[in-house]
Amino acid sequence: MAVLRTALGVLDASFDRVTVCFLRPSTVDGAAAVPHVDYVQLPDSRRARVGQLVASGIVGHRSLNEAAGIDRTQLAGLEAALCGVGVTPDLFVLDGLRVAATLSHIGAPALVDLDDLLSVRYRAWASLPFAELPFDIFGTNPSSPVNGLARRLRPLLPHVLRHEARAAERFELDVCASGARLSLVNPVEAAALSQRIGRIVDTLPMALPSLPSATWLYRCDPRFDAAFVGRVTHLSNLASLHWFAQEVLPELRRLLGRAPRIAVVGRTSATVERWLRSIGLEPLGFVPDLADVLAASAVAIAPQIVGGGVNTKVLDYAAAGIPIVGTTNAFAGLLASEEAEWSPVDEGQCFAEAMAAIRFDPRRAANSVAAVRDHVRVNYDLATVQARWHGAMAAAIDEQGT
Repeated sequence: MAVLRTALGVLDASFDRVTVCFLRPSTVDGAAAVPHVDYVQLPDSRRARVGQLVASGIVGHRSLNEAAGIDRTQLAGLEAALCGVGVTPDLFVLDGLRVAATLSHIGAPALVDLDDLLSVRYRAWASLPFAELPFDIFGTNPSSPVNGLARRLRPLLPHVLRHEARAAERFELDVCASGARLSLVNPVEAAALSQRIGRIVDTLPMALPSLPSATWLYRCDPRFDAAFVGRVTHLSNLASLHWFAQEVLPELRRLLGRAPRIAVVGRTSATVERWLRSIGLEPLGFVPDLADVLAASAVAIAPQIVGGGVNTKVLDYAAAGIPIVGTTNAFAGLLASEEAEWSPVDEGQCFAEAMAAIRFDPRRAANSVAAVRDHVRVNYDLATVQARWHGAMAAAIDEQGT
């Protein structure tokens, strides 16, 4: 949603009228505050998706994600609506791989925002320890038939994900060849894709309109030794917390001389909550004010063991002004990450030692906070990021005219 708000701000400043078409139900959230923007929720026909999913399994060369996620009846309605406008829009911004692949032939200037690369994500997920993770991993009700099927097919999931990675890569390359201007949120992925396809791929992240006042202060006896923020039913977050519990917690317990108190903030389920408690973490679920939890913690952690996209939790931590300990994958998607003051740690013992060092050294903690906030302020300032978006939109229009 933060990316959407950033893009809408630029669109509203650049064009007289902006229409947002949602292919999936959305509350629009804070985006509704943008003036001169119309919102259209397209009708959803899920029955069509079931047929497409079955056909995909029979044909065998399409991505299951594509088949299950694209409602072609819905998109046909979108195309009809676009044709009925009577005036060709100055620019289309196609948000996501699925809609971009379907509407790449629209014949108008288009900026395709792929967000992150599904092929990279699936390839990384294929190596995760599925046998040791709770299995309402799709963020749905644990009794969902989808999760029931996933539990039974658990040994096959790495094979399915590797197949999906290959199919998604073909899917992505089809979109890249469509002539649209391309963007990703992660500069590392953007550079890699650009080198692979021989085309410019812009990096277009979300903006932080303004950094709030830092709410974190060093405390000798904080309520929590660390805090983790993220949707806890997300597979990447589950795997990261599993690694943290296995590799970091035992060493941190030795360094502190007691059991660490690690708060986990984010929407969860009963299954995942029980699992978190079993590995020594404290699930808090959704909290109305994240600042309160971070202010009561000694350090914030980002133990991501697989990369992809941008870890927005790191930006949330920086905005709150709390010291951060994270892995290389946690910081890799951030703009100019190589210039930042944070030092990634990928080995469990070193991760625990970095947490303890900040926990007991107020000067080190204060220096870390100041450096990180300065980095985020420079690179994610609203005007700076909107200028990136505006440049990519202008380039899409220019390329269409050449």
